[in-house]
Amino acid sequence: MKLPCIALRQRLTAIWWISLLILGLSFKDKVLGEARPLSGLQPIGTFSETFDAEDKEDEAEGNPPSLHQAPTYSWDGEAGLWGYGIWGEGTSSQGNWVGNENPIDYADVTFGNDVVGGNLNVLIWGGDRERVVSSMTFDNPTGYTISGGTIVMDSNGKQPFTSIVVNDRNGRYGTTHTISSNILARENLHIENRTGSTTLQINGSLNLEGNSLQISGKGTTTLAGQTIKGDQVTKEGSGTLSVTGNLEARVITVNGGSMRLNNETGNALTTEQVILRGGTLFLDKDNQIDNSATLELAGGTLATGGYSDTLGSLTLSNTSVIDLGNGSSVLHFDSSASQDWSGELHITNWDGNAHSGNGNDQIVFGDDGEGLSQDQLSQIRFINPEGYEEGIYGAMILENGEVVPLPVPVPEPGTAIGAIALFGLALLHERKRIRAWWSRRSQD
Repeated sequence: MKLPCIALRQRLTAIWWISLLILGLSFKDKVLGEARPLSGLQPIGTFSETFDAEDKEDEAEGNPPSLHQAPTYSWDGEAGLWGYGIWGEGTSSQGNWVGNENPIDYADVTFGNDVVGGNLNVLIWGGDRERVVSSMTFDNPTGYTISGGTIVMDSNGKQPFTSIVVNDRNGRYGTTHTISSNILARENLHIENRTGSTTLQINGSLNLEGNSLQISGKGTTTLAGQTIKGDQVTKEGSGTLSVTGNLEARVITVNGGSMRLNNETGNALTTEQVILRGGTLFLDKDNQIDNSATLELAGGTLATGGYSDTLGSLTLSNTSVIDLGNGSSVLHFDSSASQDWSGELHITNWDGNAHSGNGNDQIVFGDDGEGLSQDQLSQIRFINPEGYEEGIYGAMILENGEVVPLPVPVPEPGTAIGAIALFGLALLHERKRIRAWWSRRSQD
């Protein structure tokens, strides 16, 4: 009779705990409200319409709406000073905007289709020549040019980032939108070119003031001026970031698409670390990366295009590629024997001198034979190196620190298994032969 009682007691205990759980969830909903997922990034170019207590107080006191929700202003400019449409402030040149009112601070501004025979050359003029905006959006089949003064990217703390956007709705092949004004980013900045047929070119200086910059989309964005004081700069999406000026940031990461470095007069990248997680980093000139910058290959491709560069140490955290392209490329890294490596490093289009080094293509670590460990060397694969039979080759390091292919290709898995099997058969045959010899001897 004890067993049914025990079973009944267990069922009652289970019902008790389930009741407590349901009661607790009901209480949570009443006290905390309906559970909502964590909010991610707000849509680019818009402000959140959820006011906090301070916002509501500001609104009740009649403070400008820019303190809690930014309106959007659309350009409708006409030719003015020196053939430019004037982006004024206060009551100056108000007629250049739809609604005949200049944008207030922290507003969203759009340069788009509303212009009917209007001027696409916009000049910031008058007052302190600073225009404070949360977002700028280009949405027009013909390219705009913004010149003069300084564009201050600032949402007054109401967004996780400010933004400059090129929409894909009205893109026309070959269109370029140009910002020649200087840009001051008081908050994190997101530049997104959503159309593959349009280029956004930033000719003025871009001061990030210690904030981060993210560049994404499927179009081309060109940084032709001086970009300074960046914390983290990240390249996302399938598009291209072309750096023809100088990009200065603590860490520069490529996660997708391509980044092309083509500074005619000096380094394109001034940074402590470059991280390649995806996509391709192209050298389009010699010496484009700061000599002390470390490089982490985490799944992307470094394409030298036949150009050369000197960098700090190399870390490998996922299988990655160094493509030496056509021409003569010399990559010189600091000694990297103490760095962590995982995955494989694939080297393609190598055309060097395997015996003494100093050939057309060179990859060098440090200045002696200790620049890489033996474990690291075992993780390098030369794919179809010039002057060798087609195949995949391991690596060795010369006394000057240059890494070159081994003379014999790495055996394919099938070949290695076959060799082991043949060795096993030979060993078995030899064992049988020895046992037969001992048997005959014992009979004698």
